[in-house]
Amino acid sequence: DVLTLVEEASSHTTISYRPPELFEGGLRHGEANLDLRKVDVWSCGCILFGLMYGSSPFEIEFVRRSSSSSLNGVEEEDVKVVECTQLRVLGRLPRPKAYTEMGKRYGVDMMDLVEGILVQDRLKRPSVEDVLEKVEGLIVKCGGQKRNRKDAGGSHKGGVIGGFGSGGNDDSDEDEENLFGSLLR
Repeated sequence: DVLTLVEEASSHTTISYRPPELFEGGLRHGEANLDLRKVDVWSCGCILFGLMYGSSPFEIEFVRRSSSSSLNGVEEEDVKVVECTQLRVLGRLPRPKAYTEMGKRYGVDMMDLVEGILVQDRLKRPSVEDVLEKVEGLIVKCGGQKRNRKDAGGSHKGGVIGGFGSGGNDDSDEDEENLFGSLLR
C-alpha cells in the first residue's frame, strides 16, 4: 500500500537523501511498483553532491559573497547550509556559478553527472548501469583507461578501474586513486 511505503520511508530514511517518490503525494495509488534501485541511484547522487560540496544538495545554497570581501573584484560564492524540507527536494538542484572558485572546483561534467542522476521523475531517472556507463565515460575522458571488470554474474565486461575490487592487479588501488582524482578535478 502506498501510504505504508511512504510512512516506512519517513521512518527509516533521511529526508535530504530521500527521492521525491517517497514523500507523501509522490506515489499515487496503483503506482506502488517502486524500483528500489532507482531510489538508490537518487541517494548516490545526493552522496556524490555531498562529497563535492560538503552537504546534501537540499541542505545547501550557493550565496554570492559581498563585493567588499571578494578577491581582486572577482565574484565569489560561499556555501550556506540550510534546513532540508520536502519543498527543497522537489525544487531545483543548486549549482554554483561556473566562473566562481566554487564552480571551478569540479568540472562541468561532474555537475552534469550529478544533475543527470538527480532526476525528479523516477521513470526518467537513470539506472545503476546508466550511471556506471556515464562515470566510465568521464574517467576515460579524463585520461583513464578502460579495464576489465567482473559484473555480479561473474562474466567479464569492459569497465574501468582495475576490476572494482574483484582482484585487479597490484597497482589497482593507485590506479583507482589517480582516475577518481582526475575525474573530480
